[in-house]
Amino acid sequence: MKNKKKVEKLIKEQKLKKEKKTNKILFSIFIAFIFASIVFNSVYYFGCDIKCYYRENFLWDKEVPRNYVCMNGDKHKLHETKAISISNNIFYVCSNECAVEIKYHFSKLAYSKDALTGKFILKSNALVGFKSKNQSDVVYFENKKNFSNYYSNLKNN
Repeated sequence: MKNKKKVEKLIKEQKLKKEKKTNKILFSIFIAFIFASIVFNSVYYFGCDIKCYYRENFLWDKEVPRNYVCMNGDKHKLHETKAISISNNIFYVCSNECAVEIKYHFSKLAYSKDALTGKFILKSNALVGFKSKNQSDVVYFENKKNFSNYYSNLKNN
């Protein structure tokens, strides 16, 4: 009788250990699922912000894609801007207001100074780069040589 009770008690303890182990595994899986869903939602909702931050901080000395620049305000944008054609030149703007602004003030807004030489150039034909690290302001360059010289000067200073 004593042996039978001991065996039953031992079996209960083993079941309890197995249940505890299973509960720990399930709890770990649950926590991992919660963590993964938080990460996924963060990337999903803030993906554009993350990409923009990455571009402005780590790719600041590389050419900026034109379709992420509003050429009316000379700013890097979170989302792709839309292309408009004015006088057979493609300009990128963030809104209809910016498009109208460039159309009606073409001589003032369609040109910019080369950041290195100061020569006036058409924004639609220029290379685009960030003015400095951690800022959304962009500058324009006439050619690749001016572009690389500008950033080499910034890095040396």
